Amino acid sequence: MLHLLSSLINRKFCERWGNKAFNEHKYHDAIQCYTEGIRSCSTGNIDSRFYANRSLAYIRINDYEHALNDASTCIDIAPDNWKGYCWKAYSVSFLIKTNSLSSNMKAVGIASACIASYKNNVCRSEYKMKICYPVLNYKMVDNPESLRQEIMALVDSPFTTLMLRQGRYTIRQPVVTTKSIQVIGVEEGVEIDTGNGFCVCRIPSDGFPGHIEPEDTIYAHFENITFLKGGSQIGVKFNSVATFYRCKFSNGDIGCEVGAAGVCASDGGTIYIDSCVLDRCGGGGVLSTGDCSFIEIKNSTVCNMRQMGIEARQEGVIKATNNIIAGNQSHGVAIGPNGCGYISGNIIQGNGSEGVWSGGNVKKDELIGKIERMDEKGASRAVLCDNIIRQNGLSGISLDGGYYEVKGNTIFSNWLWGMMVKSRSYSYILNNDICENKCGGIRIGHNYTAAVFIDGNTIRDHIGPGIYMLNSTSNSLNKLKSRETKKST
Repeated sequence: MLHLLSSLINRKFCERWGNKAFNEHKYHDAIQCYTEGIRSCSTGNIDSRFYANRSLAYIRINDYEHALNDASTCIDIAPDNWKGYCWKAYSVSFLIKTNSLSSNMKAVGIASACIASYKNNVCRSEYKMKICYPVLNYKMVDNPESLRQEIMALVDSPFTTLMLRQGRYTIRQPVVTTKSIQVIGVEEGVEIDTGNGFCVCRIPSDGFPGHIEPEDTIYAHFENITFLKGGSQIGVKFNSVATFYRCKFSNGDIGCEVGAAGVCASDGGTIYIDSCVLDRCGGGGVLSTGDCSFIEIKNSTVCNMRQMGIEARQEGVIKATNNIIAGNQSHGVAIGPNGCGYISGNIIQGNGSEGVWSGGNVKKDELIGKIERMDEKGASRAVLCDNIIRQNGLSGISLDGGYYEVKGNTIFSNWLWGMMVKSRSYSYILNNDICENKCGGIRIGHNYTAAVFIDGNTIRDHIGPGIYMLNSTSNSLNKLKSRETKKST
């Protein structure tokens, strides 16, 4: 009780002195007071006002990156706090202006500005809001049946924000975006059944009436929405950018072999996913496939998929940071064939196959039968750094052809090897902690002429060898000797 009382007194003290310093334009002192206030809060009882106030103080000193982080944390703690959305909108706008944030994120800023204006109408008349977002169009969608019509309407201005109240919105016919748009759940419990098709893409010019000129790039933003089981995959294609924030996904055609990922970027589409949960989608979680396709997923949970949690193939690119990737029936992360990935700061655990698999060099020759042949076009590229990879059903990491940098990871308690390297995988394995795996630490298989550099790693406490290297030349000679011995007998 005394500890709680002391914590409360300290919290009030920090808030009062922080506000006093802010009003006196001593913003650095205010930031320090708000930081101490955050430290005085217990983990489950953090006061969102500290983050909101510190975010505004950062804005005053033009530190928009920290302002954005604090505003986002404020929204996570208290989704009804309009200040978090307002400061986030300002931060996004200025970061885009200074090229510190991609222009693809402008729909996120517009959405935050609309939510702030909806929750507090005074925000819309603020001078800074008028400078950053001179035009804000938003409307409430009260009828669940009309959501599809609103998304596809040609009469509304681009970047119109559709606000949804609690309820289930069923889309009975395929949806294709005709303009940039934001779809936001302003209350908890907003559910969308994506029906038979949901595609974010730019429609060709000949698909519009003669007097309407389509946008060069379509931007779509979805926030605080649950995409229901049984609905179709959300696809994002060429000349289109989609952002998802605080959403939940269980959609996608169901199937262990032919099921569809919940979210897919293809043919040059771009997707940003932040603070979302992808749980038991139809096939995998997210998929990037096709030239120039890109997905960035961060601060999210990808779990219980029938296939891979995160996948990139056929020139698709994935960037995954600070996620939990767990309990998927196949690989946690799959990169290849011919995929590219940057995987950092994730917890990858309890997946049915490898924690991370990457490759694609090896193909089975259908004319010859089961004999495998090398296909350099299938080689993948990946950077794997600072991940925790544990308790996966096969190896922690399996590199099966390509170019890799593996550094700073903790790889332990996997059911086969900590790492497997083979099929012409050029690899730098640096400063990893590899321990307590069932078969051993690192196994280097038939790797042909590809070099593997192992430096600065801690490899310990395995049931099998720390490093096991299969010499392909010696192995071939031994096979020839055994055949000659059999013939002579």
